[in-house]
Amino acid sequence: MNTLVSFIRNKSLNLKKMKSLGFLIVGCFTLLSVTTTFAQNNCNVELSVVKNRNIKTLKNLNYTYNLQLTNIGAEANEFIILANNANETCENPDGSPSTNNIILSNQVLDQDLNPVTDKVLVKAGETLLFYVKVTASPDAYFEKWNCTEVIAEPVNCSGEQLKVIIHTFNPDRVNQE
Repeated sequence: MNTLVSFIRNKSLNLKKMKSLGFLIVGCFTLLSVTTTFAQNNCNVELSVVKNRNIKTLKNLNYTYNLQLTNIGAEANEFIILANNANETCENPDGSPSTNNIILSNQVLDQDLNPVTDKVLVKAGETLLFYVKVTASPDAYFEKWNCTEVIAEPVNCSGEQLKVIIHTFNPDRVNQE
């Protein structure tokens, strides 16, 4: 600790600047994880969380994220859309270790809130709006994060995947003030 304090004094940095820098770095990584785009084999597609709202807190044990898949390419394409827990490969927004993250059930839903169970077609120049609903079990640990990876696999672009991570916090609903 004394070494860190000496370093800060010697480099004319103060704790406030370091904290701001930390938030800036976390913010940059968050923005990078919110939108994925690729252009290969006429598959110019973008997957994103609407309004970059990829970090949310559960209310009543669940939250529904709004996502969009935009086909900027010249041809229609079919997609398989999946949502999976990805706690072992993510970083929590607050910097806490993801090893203690909770598992949430998740479901991909269409605009009418019906489960998506098959491939979806996105025509050239169109955007598909869809939802991912995450739900915690009533006995899930409080004050813990979850990372869910949303994947869109274009059928006509073999081996390619678009991915975004959504972060969900499970608050202590019992002891909230």
